[in-house]
Amino acid sequence: MPAVVMVIAAVIAAAGTAYGAVSASEAAKKQEDLAKKQADMELAAAQREADAIHGKASRFKQQQIAALAGSGVQIESSGSGAEMLKETDRLAEQDALSALITGRNKSTILQGQADMWGDKATSSLVAGGLNTASTVMNSYNAYKSAGGGST
Repeated sequence: MPAVVMVIAAVIAAAGTAYGAVSASEAAKKQEDLAKKQADMELAAAQREADAIHGKASRFKQQQIAALAGSGVQIESSGSGAEMLKETDRLAEQDALSALITGRNKSTILQGQADMWGDKATSSLVAGGLNTASTVMNSYNAYKSAGGGST
């Protein structure tokens, strides 16, 4: 009778170890998926911000052109009016590029976190498999030490 109890205990211990490994792996996989979604959202937000900067700069440039024209300033390919408009374009591009770079950097960090969670999901399964095997072997050795399986 004690041998049966030992076998049942070994099976329960091994199942518990395996279940814990699968649960840890699934939790890490969910964290990986979440980090990937956040990375994609950062990229999309950066693009929206850059687009908004371009739109605002375009409207501002039109206001500048109207103000210059209203003041009688000739807008040519050179001169102070043209230089002011070029500077507006340059600053807008700089701001939009900065928004995109910031978004890409945040996305890259989140993607790195996602990769780490993916590695954790894999290592949880591997460690769980090894721990399950160890539990079975230890239980078998305890069973044999207790005289189990002898004829």
